[in-house]
Amino acid sequence: MKKVIVIVGPTSSGKTGLSIKLAKAFHAEIINGDSVQVYRGLDIGSAKIKKEDMQGVKHHLFDVCDPSKTYSVFAFQKDVRKHLENIDFPMIVGGTGLYIKAALYDYEFKEEKRDTTFEETYQSYSNEALYEILLALDPDITIDLNNRRRVLRALYLAQSGELRSQKTKKDDLLYDACIIYLDLDRTILEQRLIERLDLQMKEGFIEEVKSLKDQGIEINAIGYRE
Repeated sequence: MKKVIVIVGPTSSGKTGLSIKLAKAFHAEIINGDSVQVYRGLDIGSAKIKKEDMQGVKHHLFDVCDPSKTYSVFAFQKDVRKHLENIDFPMIVGGTGLYIKAALYDYEFKEEKRDTTFEETYQSYSNEALYEILLALDPDITIDLNNRRRVLRALYLAQSGELRSQKTKKDDLLYDACIIYLDLDRTILEQRLIERLDLQMKEGFIEEVKSLKDQGIEINAIGYRE
């Protein structure tokens, strides 16, 4: 099995700094494991690593998608696995749990081919109303009703005869993975988050979001959403 190091943990826990040190020590190449950093132009709010901070370490899967388009977990799984096969010593670094699990474990996804008018059909429906419609089709489903995109996806599948509640999750690791989870005292982590947000504001986070909105792009991700 292919060996891979995986560094995960909460925001501001020090994943990037540790990944650079380990990559230089083991001559590894880093694969982005964050679902937001795949997008071009989402730099400040996602705390995307700067070129000068890479210290010569090769980085992959950053800035691969225009923010006006959707980069699905299916696309991420396919791209990460391609990099894992082509890199001698790969290291995945990031904080999006589902995406990383999709790449490492025997998860099966289908390429989305949803009608672009589907979401427009339910645009006027509240999250609660959508959830009720979904429950009528798939009464055994467990899902966060406030995650509108996920509820819509499950509704689309249910209307197509594919019930999400009947899917079996596969937990077989496909790689020889050393998974490092960074944990910090909550007080220290909260202080780091405050300092990080202050720095992001000084670097122009608000202007970055305004620029996206001027292009008609609204990002449903932590920080950008707020």
